[in-house]
Amino acid sequence: MRLIALAFCFLTGSAYALDSATLSTMLSDLGSATAENSRLTGVLGDFTVNNERLMKENKVLADNRTLQQSNLTNATAAGQARLDSATAAKQAAINAVIAEYDRLGCVGSLPPEKYNWCMQQRATYTARIENMKTTGTQELRDLAAAIDRDTLAPIRSVIARQTAGIDQIAGKMKSNFNEFTRTQDTQVALRAKIAAMRAAIADICSSARQGSATYSLCHGVNWDGTRTCVGLAAAPPN
Repeated sequence: MRLIALAFCFLTGSAYALDSATLSTMLSDLGSATAENSRLTGVLGDFTVNNERLMKENKVLADNRTLQQSNLTNATAAGQARLDSATAAKQAAINAVIAEYDRLGCVGSLPPEKYNWCMQQRATYTARIENMKTTGTQELRDLAAAIDRDTLAPIRSVIARQTAGIDQIAGKMKSNFNEFTRTQDTQVALRAKIAAMRAAIADICSSARQGSATYSLCHGVNWDGTRTCVGLAAAPPN
């Protein structure tokens, strides 16, 4: 970039050295470019601060989601234990009825009267057991639905909201990164332009005649490596 600037000034320096208005314009343009560079630095800083904030929000959501996922696992296990206990209790009740039937003595060779009575009892107990199975199955289904509705679904809802929040933050961070990269590329190009402008101005000032209008504009310009002025440092600003 320095070589390009030197070549540019070699071809046009004599004209610029005699044209104070041109140098004044160049200095003004340099001031505008320097101000824009500072603005871009602030924009990049804002992106960084914003991303740091988003990262903190993401961590909070991720930590809470992990906690809720653990709660869901524990609640699911507890709900399953309730279902298992209720299932075992209903099976025990059915087994008690079967045992009650077995105690009636309706086995082996029976007299006709006893046999007929046993057949009636068998029908009664069979219907009773089937009813217990049907009722018990529905009660277990209702219990499972209640556990899911009252305990598990609310936790899943929280997890879903947290996941949506995490996804939203990820989208914002990606967008911010893309904007950061574009802004950074713009600033890199601007700094190269500023460096070329500084080099061109320094070359013009180095050939300006002392006492000329152009030379008066060069007062304090860092064209010889030692002189400085506000807004025209030797290197592009950070």
